[in-house]
Amino acid sequence: MPPLPPVPNALRIAIRGVASGRNWANVLHGSYVPPSPVPLALDAYAGEVMAQWVLSLTPFQHPDIHVTEVEVTDLASGGAQSVYPEDNAGTRAGDIIPASAAALMTYVILERYRGGHPRTYLLVGVQADLDDANSWSTDFVTALNTAWTTFTGAIFDYSGVGLTVDTQGCVSYIDAHARRATPLYYEFLEANGPEGELATIRRRVRRAGHKA
Repeated sequence: MPPLPPVPNALRIAIRGVASGRNWANVLHGSYVPPSPVPLALDAYAGEVMAQWVLSLTPFQHPDIHVTEVEVTDLASGGAQSVYPEDNAGTRAGDIIPASAAALMTYVILERYRGGHPRTYLLVGVQADLDDANSWSTDFVTALNTAWTTFTGAIFDYSGVGLTVDTQGCVSYIDAHARRATPLYYEFLEANGPEGELATIRRRVRRAGHKA
């Protein structure tokens, strides 16, 4: 496969970890104010993403779920990359739920296309957070929504030395089954979630050692 074309002023933020021996990842995108950041600026940002995840999301993750690294990539031509490794286990006490279960966050963009809206699957929650086998409790949904809003607000309204990140969005590389000559960045107009119903990520869970 040829490399993906560059995306000016865009970052790819991969948050990775291990859940009961299996790798997982949440991949987010944001835009930054030019010029392109140098590696040291990305190092600081990756560390901030990790710190905000630990602050906001690990309280919702079972201790068998670990976040282990944040990788930030400048998608512009010749852009830098930084990896921040740090092992942090979840702190939510209770009985673990299946690794394929998740809370689903969805986003609204200006464009409409086949395949649904951009989304994020979060490995969170324990048995006590469920109303039944298919639904999260109302209190859990409310608390997680507040935590996710805090997390995304911190990392997508970020100003550090050499880097200002100002929006969350997604990158479109494909149009009508063909690769775009110039990828498009869509800023999120609205974030919704988590949904009350449990989501499944069976296709997104891989054996340890494989990409998630």
